[in-house]
Amino acid sequence: MITSILKFRKKKSILFAVLDLSEEICGQFKAARHAKGMNQSSLARAVGCQQSAISMFEAGMSTKLSDEMVKKMAEVLGLDFEAMRKAEAERRKKSEDS
Repeated sequence: MITSILKFRKKKSILFAVLDLSEEICGQFKAARHAKGMNQSSLARAVGCQQSAISMFEAGMSTKLSDEMVKKMAEVLGLDFEAMRKAEAERRKKSEDS
């Protein structure tokens, strides 16, 4: 279930849902950024975060960005985030069942 892959992070007294995505999905974001001809700084400016957060996210540390920030990145990069998230949940379920 998707809720099992959520973590929560407190920032300025507000809780943000943070997805724990696989390195594979983080890599898909990196590949999409390269395909768009963007560097990490330009993507960070487009979505409103720090370049270092993009770097850590692409390195597989997906909990460095909030769910909303990841959705913004997907929109800028032309990725179907909901489909990616659903496929990730299904892969995790299959691996738990085996």
